[in-house]
Amino acid sequence: MAVEIEAKFHVQNNETAAEDMLVALMPDSTDLADIERQDLHDLYLETPDRSILRSGYTLRVRTRRDRSDLRRKATIKSLGRDAGKGDGAVHARSEVEAELSPKASALNVSDYPKDLRRTLAKIAGKSKRLEPILAIEQVRSIGSVLFSGPQNGDPGSDPGSEHAGIVGELSVDDVAVLNADGDPIDSFREVEFERAAECPASRFNDFVAELARKPDLQPANEGKLVRGLELAARHVPGRPAGEFDIRADMTVAEAGRMVWRKQLTAVLLTEAGARRGEDIEFVHDMRVATRRARAAWMHYGSAYDEGAMRSLTKGLKRTAAALGEVRDHDVALDALASYTREAPATDGEVLEAVAEQWRNQRAESYVRLLAWLDSKPYSKFIKHMVRHCSTPGANSSPDRPAELVRHVLPNAVIESFGAVRDYAPHFDADEPVEEEMLHAMRIDCKRLRYAIEPLSHLMGSDGKEFVKTLKRMQDVLGDLNDASVAQARISELGDSAKGNPAIDRYLEKQSEVIERCRTTAESVWRPLTSEESLGRLVRSLSNW
Repeated sequence: MAVEIEAKFHVQNNETAAEDMLVALMPDSTDLADIERQDLHDLYLETPDRSILRSGYTLRVRTRRDRSDLRRKATIKSLGRDAGKGDGAVHARSEVEAELSPKASALNVSDYPKDLRRTLAKIAGKSKRLEPILAIEQVRSIGSVLFSGPQNGDPGSDPGSEHAGIVGELSVDDVAVLNADGDPIDSFREVEFERAAECPASRFNDFVAELARKPDLQPANEGKLVRGLELAARHVPGRPAGEFDIRADMTVAEAGRMVWRKQLTAVLLTEAGARRGEDIEFVHDMRVATRRARAAWMHYGSAYDEGAMRSLTKGLKRTAAALGEVRDHDVALDALASYTREAPATDGEVLEAVAEQWRNQRAESYVRLLAWLDSKPYSKFIKHMVRHCSTPGANSSPDRPAELVRHVLPNAVIESFGAVRDYAPHFDADEPVEEEMLHAMRIDCKRLRYAIEPLSHLMGSDGKEFVKTLKRMQDVLGDLNDASVAQARISELGDSAKGNPAIDRYLEKQSEVIERCRTTAESVWRPLTSEESLGRLVRSLSNW
């Protein structure tokens, strides 16, 4: 596969004409040549179980509508950093592309050129069936960026030429996102700068740095497809472009479907990173998505037929468990590494032996995770999840077809808040709150937050203030849980850990964290569950 290196930027101000913006972006030391306007239609395709995305790739069929021959080009491209990981604008992605014949069907893999068929088989298996998942239309104003004058011997330069080096192609893209049925979802503007093959890395990086200093440009961690998929997951079906997220007048069933659609998108976009294992945050993000989806069942599940949903809830539970096993090892190893950096040097050998044992356990958990992600039941679960999330009315309960968000969800949020307030006897007692009670409250706080998150845009400033306090409590209880898990893992080492001074010091540190968290939890719980906080929550739910 060839490698495409490009920088992407979100544009904050769309009022300037695209061609004028293109010229305005150029530094004094550069020229812009071969300027043209392109009208592009990109159709993104997938297998029913989304195996292309899950493998970290995309399949796009592009049509140049500004040309009379309407030739189509199919491209398989790696996601790279498209899933939102990273903190800069530059993306490096491998790709393979070829023209489709005029008679070829974009939905039939058998009609694709051999190189594309072979690549698709490697990343997506033997599936011959494709279906559209998204379309992106863009009007692109594009030109070649050239540095003027002598270039001090840079490769690809001719010191005597007027334009001594091509840096790449700069474009301003006015983008419209459409769903699989061709209905508009949203529009936005982006700037892209693709590095020319002959351009030195230093020159490319200098130009990207110039772009990053422009006040209207913001580095984009995701590509257009990922941004489009995330918008599509939040778009209200049947509503005009630009209407997103849960509405108070939606049925509970369709609101729950939207919550699940958003989390399914997160699962699909993080699976490839979780599989690679290079960045532990992919496992974390994928696990959080499954947990949020499972939590949605508590608040929206009554709107669906329980029997029809059984396989989906079972698949979510099994996926969350496999991810959780790996994530727990990651958390323990990260905490041990942080402690080791500050521990006495004499403890290093003992602590490294513990870390090695935990890494081996993590590796075994990772093998089990991959086995599940590669399994037929997981593939079947994803197919069913896609169908449920993309089909209005699917699996809805015939007994509760008309329940609206404004009638049901405020009560569900208040009930979840009540579960947190029910710990009052433990905080009002003379003795410190027992650790097991704090662990139970952590789960109830998490359920409360998961109930509120999909509705936060409806809850105004009062809701935002309440969530801030809730997050502080979750952070404290999360630290306590991590320390408790670390202690439990040490106990699993058995006799080899008993009486070892280095291990004892590590356990003592975790005990200090637990005690600190216990004290802090008491100081945060009271403002979280106060009458003032309850009033703030009720006000945020009362105007729907």
